[in-house]
Amino acid sequence: MKDSSNINSAAGARASSCLQLTVPCTAVQVSRARGLVARFLGASPDPLACLILVTELAANSVVHSAASPGAAMTITVTWFDDGSVRIACADGGGLTVPVLRRDGRDPLETAGRGLQIVSELSGRWGYQTEPDGSLITWCEVPASVLRSACERADCTVQAG
Repeated sequence: MKDSSNINSAAGARASSCLQLTVPCTAVQVSRARGLVARFLGASPDPLACLILVTELAANSVVHSAASPGAAMTITVTWFDDGSVRIACADGGGLTVPVLRRDGRDPLETAGRGLQIVSELSGRWGYQTEPDGSLITWCEVPASVLRSACERADCTVQAG
């Protein structure tokens, strides 16, 4: 995974703080990662949206990575000085790359909507494959999206 301290957001903002954690690529670690990210985000304007995004990206790694047993995934959450957040999940890669499906699936299906949720909650998302075959799936949540979600929930934003 690349050094996230030199990452700029889509709007050109500089990273102000970053959490990076590496955990086994297993289902039980998804909730552990979510808890660690919740503590990192604290009283951000809309931690729930970010926690859902972390959950979806990590769960996709668990389900779709072709990593060997005991392999790890690395979750990185970067908070930028403009208030936006970037969430990335790196894993061993798989046989396919992430694809957003908008194929009229049955709304009662219990799987297959992870990237649709990511797309709806974030400003943009994408992935990159590394030379070693690993995959990094990421999303960015602009500050304006976080603020509007906070306003819809009628919460108080603390000035930082």
